[in-house]
Amino acid sequence: MKCPKCGSENPDYAYYCGSCASELRGGSQAEAGEGDSRKAKPRIKIESILYHNLVRVGENVARKRGGLFGRHFGPFRRAGTFVFKSEYEKVSLSFDSEGHVSVNSGIPTKNAVLLEGPHDSFLMMFRDEHKINEIPSSIEVRVEGLTLPNDDQVRQVVRSAAGKMLRGMFE
Repeated sequence: MKCPKCGSENPDYAYYCGSCASELRGGSQAEAGEGDSRKAKPRIKIESILYHNLVRVGENVARKRGGLFGRHFGPFRRAGTFVFKSEYEKVSLSFDSEGHVSVNSGIPTKNAVLLEGPHDSFLMMFRDEHKINEIPSSIEVRVEGLTLPNDDQVRQVVRSAAGKMLRGMFE
């Protein structure tokens, strides 16, 4: 299904564009699952995608530890957590300096790179299981636990760094 606003390809089951978050179906909000307390659960969960790739991610983190994130990314150089938060789920992908990787439900209390956006946008990002596509603009990227200046240039650097780290883990 093509997005009428930006022209991006989306899965047939998507209600919102994975690139620009525009509504793909002209139906009512209840049809799309909004405003209804009985929201339909997504067919594909982020947690399932992460578990499916856990061994490869663990091998990549262990192989590249100390160099995966570069010297400029502070507390995430050797260990850290990515949190994927959609309207349906909150899932954490954590790794340590020894290369151990785990997937957990919820949001951890320690420093984390938080990716928050529409579920369909995450599915677009994970479309190819051997690489992470560009982080869609509809997904907001923040670093929890660090105080950063609030300007567009810093947001772009954080988004770029998070994308490089995820690609390094999933390659």
